[in-house]
Amino acid sequence: VGSKHCSTDVVSRIESASIQETIQEKNMIKDVPLSSAALLQSHQNVEQADQENDHETYSVLVLETKWQNPEDGISLNYIKRAVHMPQSPDAALSMLDFLNKDSFNIEFIMLIAKQFSSSELIVVKVLQVIRNVSSDIECQKSIIRNGGIEYISKGMWEHSSIEHVQESACAAIWALSADSDSNVKMALLNAGYVEAIRFLVMKSHAGNEHVQLWACGALSSLLYNINEEDVSMS
Repeated sequence: VGSKHCSTDVVSRIESASIQETIQEKNMIKDVPLSSAALLQSHQNVEQADQENDHETYSVLVLETKWQNPEDGISLNYIKRAVHMPQSPDAALSMLDFLNKDSFNIEFIMLIAKQFSSSELIVVKVLQVIRNVSSDIECQKSIIRNGGIEYISKGMWEHSSIEHVQESACAAIWALSADSDSNVKMALLNAGYVEAIRFLVMKSHAGNEHVQLWACGALSSLLYNINEEDVSMS
């Protein structure tokens, strides 16, 4: 990271800490908006990083600018570009932390998620994000529209032996199916989650009481007020 992109204090922090720690530190001053001149300079720094294909610096600068200026439309466009860039897992986690703050970012969250489906840490983080925003009906629909149901299933199967993934997946399913409209619940049922929870989670992790608790909660939520004939069994 070069000084032409950041001020000296930002450079020192980025060099001495991970990207995620840097972004978390910037979050502490998000209520102090940048001046017009500083915002313009920040945009120029982002453009410079983009021209040099410095994706890590680009992500840091975009997120810190957007945090301090949440209404900045230019930064939102930068974020749209950033989620399509090759990212390190650390940068991806930082972006997920930021995007989790706004429900309209489901599309961006799923774009990042699909780049790192093999990463256990990122799969768990995405599942937690899905769980956190699922109380909103519009977010539920956006999750489905952007491949969230398929993503949960893929994560469960590809990380079938990882208890934390299975627990997070059940929590996400529970949240998605609770207080959802009938279309959302039927989409979950038709995706085969009843069978996945019964056999992939409950049977394979029978000795883990915590996983069993989340699995039972997800099943109860899925099947609440559902006629037996509506459940597609494999």
